[in-house]
Amino acid sequence: EGWRERLVDAAPEGFRFVLAPQATPAVALVSGLANGAALGSVAEVSAAGVGLTAEIGRRIVASGGLALIIDYASDQGPIGDTLQAVRRHGRHEVLDDPGEADISARVDFTTLARVAGDAGARTFGPVNQGDFLIALGIEARAEALSAKATGAQRADIVRALERLVGSGEMGCLFKALAITQRDAPPPAGFHD
Repeated sequence: EGWRERLVDAAPEGFRFVLAPQATPAVALVSGLANGAALGSVAEVSAAGVGLTAEIGRRIVASGGLALIIDYASDQGPIGDTLQAVRRHGRHEVLDDPGEADISARVDFTTLARVAGDAGARTFGPVNQGDFLIALGIEARAEALSAKATGAQRADIVRALERLVGSGEMGCLFKALAITQRDAPPPAGFHD
């Protein structure tokens, strides 16, 4: 029957996910982004994210400037269920204990880049946070800090660097996207 928005329902046993009985306005966002998805697929879209990115693109085209967006990212476009909750540094059921856990989903940077481009802006990326920070010189900065640090401080610097740029850490989990004017050169940390 087509795409249906996933909603939260309050049942006697607690909160649960249900599908809307008919198409809602959110379906319009999915239709253009997730055509050809397999039956039963989950598509994550953010009307607010799309609208905000379009406005950022329009403002940069009109007035100049640059926007840098860094966040948890999805490599799979809008298809996939990345909704998660974290409580006390561990995974938590999304609908359990409302207000007691951090809830997030990964950002679809591919769609954001397309939306900014449709608004007339130029985009660079997305690139992995690790590659972005290395291109900006984070390794040289860590080395300079380590030269004047105690042994314990050097160990902290090494751990922090690995957390920020490591492929098993934030280095690949986060991505960076730059939005610029159409004729702008690549910003620091990005390439053509």
